[in-house]
Amino acid sequence: MSLVHNKTTIDSTEQYPKMHALLGFLFPILLALAAFVLSLLASLAGVKAGFMPDSNIALLDTSRMGLDAVLVGNNAPSIVRRSLGMGSGKTNNENNKLINGTKDEVAKAIKDAVGLDQFYAVHAWTICSGTFVNKNDPSGGLDVRVCWPLYQINLTDLLEMDLKLSGPVRGAIREVGAAAPRIPRVIGDLFTTAYLLCIFSVLPSVIAAHFTLPRGPGGGYHRPPFWTHVLNLAAAGLAFVMLVAASAVATAGANRIARAVRDEAVWLGMRVEAGARFQGMAWTATALMGVASLYHVLAGFLTSRNRSSKSRV
Repeated sequence: MSLVHNKTTIDSTEQYPKMHALLGFLFPILLALAAFVLSLLASLAGVKAGFMPDSNIALLDTSRMGLDAVLVGNNAPSIVRRSLGMGSGKTNNENNKLINGTKDEVAKAIKDAVGLDQFYAVHAWTICSGTFVNKNDPSGGLDVRVCWPLYQINLTDLLEMDLKLSGPVRGAIREVGAAAPRIPRVIGDLFTTAYLLCIFSVLPSVIAAHFTLPRGPGGGYHRPPFWTHVLNLAAAGLAFVMLVAASAVATAGANRIARAVRDEAVWLGMRVEAGARFQGMAWTATALMGVASLYHVLAGFLTSRNRSSKSRV
């Protein structure tokens, strides 16, 4: 009877290498914390003017809106010329002056006529607009003028509010809005839930560490119980699923906005780019929580196999 009792005690307090115990404790926590930071930054980018403006879901470049139409003169579609107040026949004297001027002067004249900022950046919680730091290079950085909360206004409303032109141009803007629904509003909520779950997933790892640490002076480290791995997997897996959903919706939203502009307003000179930096942070956070989930699956499997092998001894 005493031998059986001693064997049970040894099994339940199985000695575990210190390095394995520390790695098993720190590895998933570090992954979860890194995923938390990345998803938090992705969510808060653009929450106020000047804060991580380059980390946007989608960037609408309106800096050349109408400019190409003026520069190509009579080759521009009649619908474009009418929208910009150009004659339907030969290019008039006023347009000749624009064409003969410098590129900056032409761009400024068109911007004043159209009324739009050079870019409109869609973030998780806001839409920001402004000018490019390098006027001739959109990739040179963004100088944000103002940010609008998404719960107050959407991209189409903002474009229509800033737009000075009427007619076909305003109609094209509305078509973009109809083809690109208000998907981004959901993204902020998804990422908020995701980063909260990431930080929450650390708690089960702390609980597991309680069973891993030595119990008294001179004691050794122990393998955590199987149920702690199940709890860790549930928390990490839930955070992973939420990050997949948030990243997928953000990517799909950017693609739908790009497709809407390409189909309805590319003739205006509007261009749109999906936010590579935002997607990089979002999908990296997703991958980190995926690795953490796989780690808990593997750790639980090894614990279960070890327990089964000892029960057969």
